Amino acid sequence: MNTTGVCVSRPAKGEPLNELNRIISDLERQRDAIERAIAALRDVAAPGAASARKTTAPAATKKRRQLSPEGRQRIIEATRKRWAAQREATSKKRPAGRKNSAGKKAANTSA
Repeated sequence: MNTTGVCVSRPAKGEPLNELNRIISDLERQRDAIERAIAALRDVAAPGAASARKTTAPAATKKRRQLSPEGRQRIIEATRKRWAAQREATSKKRPAGRKNSAGKKAANTSA
């Protein structure tokens, strides 16, 4: 394999050099056809985008925002208050004398 990544074997002794030249010209023709096909596909996909893509600088990556320690503490406190209110609301809905099923089973087995 050569530096271009194409496998090329050396011509056998006695093989004419013009055969090698013919192979090279065939490969160059194929390369030109492939380049034309790629250019046509780029034009069909987005007309004018190929030239703009080459001239514009790469888009800047969006920088993540940093949260200050004070802002983080405010969020933590607000979350704690929200969960405390949620616990309080659910404890008011539940009757005080209600037992869970595990307690009933224990009472039935001891009787």
